[in-house]
Amino acid sequence: IVSLFLGEIISPEKRNPPMEEPISPEEIASQTASLLGIKNHRFTIDPNTETLFIELDGLQHLSEREVEEKAGAYLDGLDSEFDEIVLIPM
Repeated sequence: IVSLFLGEIISPEKRNPPMEEPISPEEIASQTASLLGIKNHRFTIDPNTETLFIELDGLQHLSEREVEEKAGAYLDGLDSEFDEIVLIPM
């Protein structure tokens, strides 16, 4: 008996990839501040609404367009545990 296999042999890791840990709120706040060129920041979490509030020192000096250009792709592409991420001036 001869068998012909025309597919890809899939390793167990590819069939059941390990779950990635969500990005921590500390990392999200730090990376967002860095992308915006802001040094001082802090964050709070509202567990009732699953919202991450990131306070950024100097955010008020940036236009909405600048924020979108510098950090929009990063924030939009996040796979995080939060339903919403809100940027507010410190």
